[in-house]
Amino acid sequence: MWGLLKTFGGTALNWFTGISWTPILLVLALAGTLGGVWWGWSHGSASARNELQAEYAANVAAAYREAAGKQQAAITRANSLAMEVYNARRELVTARADITRRIAHAAATVPADCSYGPEFVGLWNEALGLSSADHHQDAGTGGAEGNATAAGPVDAGVRGYASVKPVDLLAHIRDVGQWCREAVAVSAARLKLLEDTP
Repeated sequence: MWGLLKTFGGTALNWFTGISWTPILLVLALAGTLGGVWWGWSHGSASARNELQAEYAANVAAAYREAAGKQQAAITRANSLAMEVYNARRELVTARADITRRIAHAAATVPADCSYGPEFVGLWNEALGLSSADHHQDAGTGGAEGNATAAGPVDAGVRGYASVKPVDLLAHIRDVGQWCREAVAVSAARLKLLEDTP
């Protein structure tokens, strides 16, 4: 068996000795270099990609935490302002009930024949923006001193025979006052909310 190996091994060795090894070694060196470069590039590229993905994930998480914190602060602020408005409305309801309770007593101190005619009511409505300034009331169209059957202008917002008693004025002022105070409370809360918004 040893002889067989010597024969084939010697032939194979003779065959390799007749070949110029320089081009083969250059090809092997080039292939090794290219393989090393490819492995290094793929490993480095994957490593860089992993680093970029990790950095991106960290940035997204930080941005999310910041946005969630800002959102929670805005929600807390809005809830606080909503509670302020709610409390203001509760106080206004309490004040309205108190004023309503006192209207009858206050109106009782005014003479029974006291009333305000249509011109007064028309001007009152105009001052509050409830009727047009183009429609003025006639001086003698109702009330305690005027003709109760005469009709005023059609679009004036006041009937010709209309008159208003002090109790009506107090109730109207109570309602307008409550509306104004509530509008101020809501507007103030909205302004606070807008001031806190970046």
